Amino acid sequence: MSNRDEFVSCKKDTNTSSSMFSELRPHTVGLVVALVLGIGVSGLSLLQPQLVGFLVNGISVGLDLKLVAFSTACLFLTALLGAFEQYLLEHVSERMVFRIRNDVATKVIGANLERIESVQTGELTSALGADTAQLWGILSQGIVEIIVQSLTLLGALVMMFVLDWVLAVVVILAV
Repeated sequence: MSNRDEFVSCKKDTNTSSSMFSELRPHTVGLVVALVLGIGVSGLSLLQPQLVGFLVNGISVGLDLKLVAFSTACLFLTALLGAFEQYLLEHVSERMVFRIRNDVATKVIGANLERIESVQTGELTSALGADTAQLWGILSQGIVEIIVQSLTLLGALVMMFVLDWVLAVVVILAV
């Protein structure tokens, strides 16, 4: 076991999932809003092919400008909500990682000096930076996106069956 591993393992939390949820608790509102926005973006994204289908099928009768305007508005709303969702996730993730880095720095400052001196400064800083960067990636993308993408897949499957159940079965069997 290296000095770094020895230093890092000196205070391991045995209940990591409850520790993680306790870090998420102050940011619940932001995460829920991002989740709702993600579901809205997913729903609007699933609606767009249907709207294009209506436009293509109705082109022989004449161009329905209201439907074109509605389709365009849905497209812009999807982009706007998606951008706001991403901003919100980034903001919440940055705040969480900042708080965690501060907590770790406070613990390092209060740690036994002999243990800190046994670990090279660059090694400790690198480990802290890499760990919190990975945590930021998980928080900014992973948690909400897993739920939203699962619902998008489910919605796409439902839309496939609504449009043409035979083709949906063939596609599912082919995959």
